Amino acid sequence: MKKIVLSLLLLFTIALFDVAEAALRVSLLLGGSTADKGFNQLCMEGLENVKNRYRRRLVTRSVQAQDAGVLGLSLFDKIAAESDLVIVADYRYLDALRSAARKYPDVKFAVLDGSGGIPGVKDVVFREEEGGFLAGVLAAILTQRHDLERINEDAAVGILIGAEIPATQRFLYGYRRGVAHISPFMRVEHAVVGDFDDVGKGRELALSLRNRGADVIFTAAGKAGLGAIESAVSGGYWVIGVDAEQEAFNPEAVLTSVIKNSGVAVYKIIESCMDDTWDERTLSLGIKEGAISLSIWTREAKRRIPVDIRNKLDVIEKNIQLGTIEVN
Repeated sequence: MKKIVLSLLLLFTIALFDVAEAALRVSLLLGGSTADKGFNQLCMEGLENVKNRYRRRLVTRSVQAQDAGVLGLSLFDKIAAESDLVIVADYRYLDALRSAARKYPDVKFAVLDGSGGIPGVKDVVFREEEGGFLAGVLAAILTQRHDLERINEDAAVGILIGAEIPATQRFLYGYRRGVAHISPFMRVEHAVVGDFDDVGKGRELALSLRNRGADVIFTAAGKAGLGAIESAVSGGYWVIGVDAEQEAFNPEAVLTSVIKNSGVAVYKIIESCMDDTWDERTLSLGIKEGAISLSIWTREAKRRIPVDIRNKLDVIEKNIQLGTIEVN
């Protein structure tokens, strides 16, 4: 009897080992806190969602660093060596990634917002211009509604970006196109923080945009955008948030948000590995894939944005999806 029990225990132990060995080992590398109420938080939500689907077939970990110096080449190499898939969610890791991709050709690497063409790396590119376009349309409409509080007489709107990288440039391009779609002669004032984590400078630059006439400011600036949100009421302007539904935590400052659902990207990347459909072709995500949207129907947004404007934005979003409105 003891032999049977021991044999069963041994088989059970081997089975557990095999499951652990077969599990896909995923590392998600973030550029800062997961409590940013935006991009990083949504990445983690996507990771949790895919973990719930695949459970013991998946082993995950996340690494947060405030700057590239915290995650040097040696640590990046160690993470790559212990992973089957590495998802990079911050451009400041690209130098370390370039080295690791050469050193570990059997590891799958993916970069949110693109790597700039590093061999052996899958680029995930969001069509931020689609979200920027919707934000620009909304800002241009609202700045002409002088019956709304905090709207001034200037024909100007603003955009605050965190740093001049391809993703924010796409936001800026789309925002300008959206404003021009409503009013070709309206001014678009913009400012660059230079650091996605500098809340103080985000606040300072948002106030400078307000002083230049902008009464609706789109903040494509990561955590730095929180500074713009904090000063919106006293500064006399409205904010269109980014990444997550930022109106939910400060409805007095934020009208609505451009949702850049990085969690969708994390989910799709891991799903392709689990379903054996992975390839290194660039993955493009936008309105059609549910990765870009404008949160105009949240409870908080409905308090501030008239229903006729929300209905108009729904039609425009649908037309972008169908290709009848070309953002590029």
